Amino acid sequence: MVAAALRADASEVNLMMNALVTKVSFILPAAMLQVTYQRTMSDRVARRPGIPTRISMKFEDRMAEVELEGASTVKFNVHQVVRGVVISRREVSAQQFFEILAEEFVNLAAHSQAARVALERIIE
Repeated sequence: MVAAALRADASEVNLMMNALVTKVSFILPAAMLQVTYQRTMSDRVARRPGIPTRISMKFEDRMAEVELEGASTVKFNVHQVVRGVVISRREVSAQQFFEILAEEFVNLAAHSQAARVALERIIE
């Protein structure tokens, strides 16, 4: 019973990671988004991308990163970036991470018509 509960948690984490990749890819240009996948042999044979294990989003002065560790542990990190160099890294809670992400998306939408349209499409 415990094993089944752990498998369910891992499945929920995988769904969350896939959903985040899908939503963020609508808003951010490809140059600002980097996704690392873990692919099994069956993923390769079926030509599926696999499970996202790291999602990095690069903004003007910050980088937000979600990393899957193990089967069901997710780490949320925010990096301070100056001229392309990471000067600080900190692990934050999920709530803080998504607040920072929302703030960055709003800033991006203020400067980019395409980002504004994508953000409106996701919100509605």
